Amino acid sequence: MLAEEIGKKIKSARRRKGLTQGQLAARVGLSDHSSISKIEKGNLNPSLEVIENIANALQVNCVVVFEDRKN
Repeated sequence: MLAEEIGKKIKSARRRKGLTQGQLAARVGLSDHSSISKIEKGNLNPSLEVIENIANALQVNCVVVFEDRKN
């Protein structure tokens, strides 16, 4: 569940920035877009380092990725 929520937030932030999965992967230093796709779908649990790199590439605070908007 957490991986899916994180993935949705990353996808939303990526789209707001107008980036493709490939462009984000390149900015983060991942080999190709498939890793971003898996993260966004909740099929891959990224390390905290990868989450931090994604947040930096998207110019958002890491806390936003974990923020629970239900509260």
